Amino acid sequence: MRNLFILVFLFISSIFGFFGQTDVCSSTVELLPTNVICNFDSESTPNLNTNGGIGCGLGNPDDDVWYRFIATNASHIITVDGNANFDAVIGVFSNCTGSVVSGGSCVNATGGNGIETLTLTGLAIGATYFINVYDFGNGGGDYQICVSTPVQVPVNNECVGSINLPVSSGPCSFTRGSINFATASAQVNGCAGTADDDVWYSFVATAVSVTISLTNVTGSTTDLNHSVFSGSCAAPGAAIVCSNPNSSIVNGLTIGNTYFVRVYSATGTTGQNTFFDICIQSNGICGTPTTQDFCTAPALLTQGPGSFSANTSGSYTTDIPANLLAAFCGSIENNSWFQFTASATTEIFNFTNVAATTSGSCPNGVQAVVLNVTEDVNGCCTNFASVSNCFEPGSAVGGLVTATGLTVGNQYVLMVDGNSGSICDFTISGWSATGIIPLGVDYKDFYAVELPEFNALIWETSIERDCDYFDVLRSFDGLIFEKIGTLDGQGTKNTLSTYRFEDSDLRSGTTYYQLKQTDLNGSSKNSDMIVLNRKMDEKVFLYPNPTSKTLNFELNNSDVTKISICNLNGQIIYSIEIEENGFQKKSIDISEFDNGHYLVYVIQNNQLDIKSFIKL
Repeated sequence: MRNLFILVFLFISSIFGFFGQTDVCSSTVELLPTNVICNFDSESTPNLNTNGGIGCGLGNPDDDVWYRFIATNASHIITVDGNANFDAVIGVFSNCTGSVVSGGSCVNATGGNGIETLTLTGLAIGATYFINVYDFGNGGGDYQICVSTPVQVPVNNECVGSINLPVSSGPCSFTRGSINFATASAQVNGCAGTADDDVWYSFVATAVSVTISLTNVTGSTTDLNHSVFSGSCAAPGAAIVCSNPNSSIVNGLTIGNTYFVRVYSATGTTGQNTFFDICIQSNGICGTPTTQDFCTAPALLTQGPGSFSANTSGSYTTDIPANLLAAFCGSIENNSWFQFTASATTEIFNFTNVAATTSGSCPNGVQAVVLNVTEDVNGCCTNFASVSNCFEPGSAVGGLVTATGLTVGNQYVLMVDGNSGSICDFTISGWSATGIIPLGVDYKDFYAVELPEFNALIWETSIERDCDYFDVLRSFDGLIFEKIGTLDGQGTKNTLSTYRFEDSDLRSGTTYYQLKQTDLNGSSKNSDMIVLNRKMDEKVFLYPNPTSKTLNFELNNSDVTKISICNLNGQIIYSIEIEENGFQKKSIDISEFDNGHYLVYVIQNNQLDIKSFIKL
């Protein structure tokens, strides 16, 4: 009974104390690091007169308070902005015994009542660090505190710092990149868009033709441009390739020469934080003839009843061999190829059902032409002559492509392109097709791993065909699933791809996961279901955290449990007693709570446990 009285006394004392901070290092309040711009927490130090600024030895630590943060970067900045009566001292420690962290110690650099900052370097990402703050003089005062991340310009922000990429002769070897915090380079762009956030890569040509691929594009914008230069950083010359599609073919390279690739966002709006994977792959003599993406590997058409459907996939590259542009009526962005044998001197291709794919945009429709193709001894397409009208309606409508003057028994090709890069579904009546890229993905693995802060979902695909995105689905009963996130697919790719998704909405018991994969044409298919059985060690578990609407409690109750939620002013704003024994789950609506940090006091089996959560 005496122990319970002491615990209740401590509980009541803490409620009427200061909740924004504590004078005990071992029970610190957590601060969440922000990106670049400070998101301040307003605080006020009482005259707590305990502990002292351990290891600092600056001023009078009679009002010191403690915080902690988990490093999300190798460098963080601690900022304290005090009022006219608060001359801040900041100390940062790697533990509660006073070991000063690398690159930081204690600071009182302003010598007055201004803004005090302490820049930390060499931090271990994921490690916890402790902040000690107090007024240099006697007493205390009001102040604001934050932990921020400094701006880190990419190492390849300028051409001279370009990252050298290997040229893959087999499956693509991707390198992760980002335009986050990138700035404009001095080199003239000469391509579409404003290169105000460009980053640079280089490669040494090992073949006369390469394919540049940007995949797994995520962030504030997924619309990227890239350009290729054959000169030097000092004098790059005019771009030899300008591409808005995330894949391009660069021909006419000199083996052994160095080339530079510039990647930037298509938008002129600054502050984009896009990430991507980039790969450079050598092409064969005629490109990389693996699908109808290339002239040398067309799908086969057979005239007859019925119809077939396809699309101008965003994963198709720009294939412009020989004099193709001269034989066509417009620009080419994502063309594909279909071969047929003429059974009459006139052949008609009736385009119908032209419309945007589920995830694509088709404002300008499709454009198409029938061509007579000349090939060299290697099977490369070397000359084109148009034998039909050039179908280019300029909008998502159907129409006819009529080829005339054909020689019965000869082979011809139908080339279809998305006008200005439009991604459209279409149907051609009166023909059937073989050799069209099959859609969907081949999964190599899909599993879940229980980690302290989240459930990690990991899946691998060995082949992807026009894969647009994956929806991550979750269920707690194996019957009703909800979507909890989306990851972009790789389009069309024949090498191994690995994906990872973190589910931080943790709870005890069995959780079921499933993937819903959607193609560029809108068709979708669910993966097999996997199961994760998570057992919580804590007696009381809160989730989700942070949260904006609902806070859930889970506990395995063996006695009366009292739960109280307090704001940082010490006010009890919610309280509940749980008397039922066994596993209990309670949900409360916190949508009317003010945004900010809250403390949760739990008394169970004569023990006090203090937790916290953030209302967004």
